[in-house]
Amino acid sequence: MKLTDVQIRNAKYDPDRRTPARLSDGNGLSVEIKKNKKVWRYDYLKPGNKTSKTKIIFGEYPTISLAEARRRLAEAKEQLANGINPAEEKQRQKRELKASIENTFGAIAWAWFNLKSSDWSDDYRDYIDRMFKRDVMPAFENRPITEITSTDVLTFLKEIEDRPAPELAKKTRQRMSEVFRYAKAVKVATEDPTSDLSPLMKKRESKHYPHLLERDLPAFLKAASNYGGELLTTASFRMLMLTGVRTIDIRKMEWSEINFDDETWFLSGEKRSKKGERKRSVTIALSKQSIDILKEVHKLSGKYKYVFPNRNDPNKIRSENTITKMIAEIGYKGRMTGHGFRHTLSTILNERGYNSDYIEMQLAHVDGNNIRGIYNHAAYLEGRREMMQWYADHIDSLEHDENVVYAAFGNGKQSGNK
Repeated sequence: MKLTDVQIRNAKYDPDRRTPARLSDGNGLSVEIKKNKKVWRYDYLKPGNKTSKTKIIFGEYPTISLAEARRRLAEAKEQLANGINPAEEKQRQKRELKASIENTFGAIAWAWFNLKSSDWSDDYRDYIDRMFKRDVMPAFENRPITEITSTDVLTFLKEIEDRPAPELAKKTRQRMSEVFRYAKAVKVATEDPTSDLSPLMKKRESKHYPHLLERDLPAFLKAASNYGGELLTTASFRMLMLTGVRTIDIRKMEWSEINFDDETWFLSGEKRSKKGERKRSVTIALSKQSIDILKEVHKLSGKYKYVFPNRNDPNKIRSENTITKMIAEIGYKGRMTGHGFRHTLSTILNERGYNSDYIEMQLAHVDGNNIRGIYNHAAYLEGRREMMQWYADHIDSLEHDENVVYAAFGNGKQSGNK
């Protein structure tokens, strides 16, 4: 006789029984009356074995209704007819579900993040965290990592490009690629669907900063020498010109980074990293002129952290407009920029035939797009020392209208160039 919901609801647990009472619905389906719950079970013979009995649990009543229990019974019988053991199939599906949850893009991405982030700066870690939470996870977090295709990723990246944010799209692809490569390393994926997408991404447009040619420098340098601004302003201007570093690096320069004995400046990669660009550390060779400037500045700001502190709060860095304002006030607005000093220095040194690796290293370009993979922060230091001393002497000569002799500096020159 078939069960009814009333019978099941009214069934009571009997504490005097050695085994829980069971109400049969026929065909091996029954509901087991336990102390705090009522459980559906199906007893059956294993496929291919007419003597070995086993069971499968369908779940608790009333979460699993009478009708649902009967549906699951029919499904189990169909599996048996096909030679499938329902209990073993249920366990297999559980394992697959567990694996699919553990192997989602989100699970793998956060495992990668936790592994790598301990080596990152706080700013870079926060940047990647925001990138994934804001853009990547809403699109891919719950998807099995093996099911994500290159088409899926390209469509997603194109949406970022169209904001428009092409540089963010490029960096997002790079970070996603790291996740997929990590998945391959831990054997949960075999492909990186981002690997062939780089040619399909929008190219970054190079910024062209106004800068002066060598023939323009004498007049420019005279105008700068006649500028009546404070020492910290003119000194930061000179240091920018003589080192070729970025304006932000001059603004963030700290006394602890300067080695007067070795005449070097250590630029920390961690301090320079921002917006997802992991910059490497580099040791900047300083000319005698640069050292002289720093010694004068030390008399004013040596007691502070920063070489060029903010005039209102010496615990902060100078305004980014300091150099820009000076350039404008000496009459070169629109013709020269702080970043333009890098172009001028690079052009002059390349035209003189200096080793391009020396120049790139001095410009702290070891994080750029077409660099030759120089990882030692002090690489080529002696050659760069000679190169930067020549450049400082050359700037002095241009400023004072002296005839310049372009002497060779041994290994500092490219072979075949004069």
